[in-house]
Amino acid sequence: MSSARKGQYAFAEFHLDVTDRLLTRRDVALSLPPKCFDLLALLVESGGHLVEKDRIIQALWPDTFVEEANLPNLIGLLRKTLGESPQRPQ
Repeated sequence: MSSARKGQYAFAEFHLDVTDRLLTRRDVALSLPPKCFDLLALLVESGGHLVEKDRIIQALWPDTFVEEANLPNLIGLLRKTLGESPQRPQ
């Protein structure tokens, strides 16, 4: 993952522009709901470090009570958008 300028990240075949709120795959814009985009930005900006669930919830829904199911739903949508399937136990 690289960051050429602040708020610009490249990973695999994706480019994330946090400032312009744009995710592209091979120069094709991908649509993400706002909270899903925020989750991706938070994870990418963490530089591969663990981001705890409480920190994610606080960042995405500050001063708001949310059901814990919202987070796995966002993660599922993000995985689908990025083309990842959940890992299955072996």
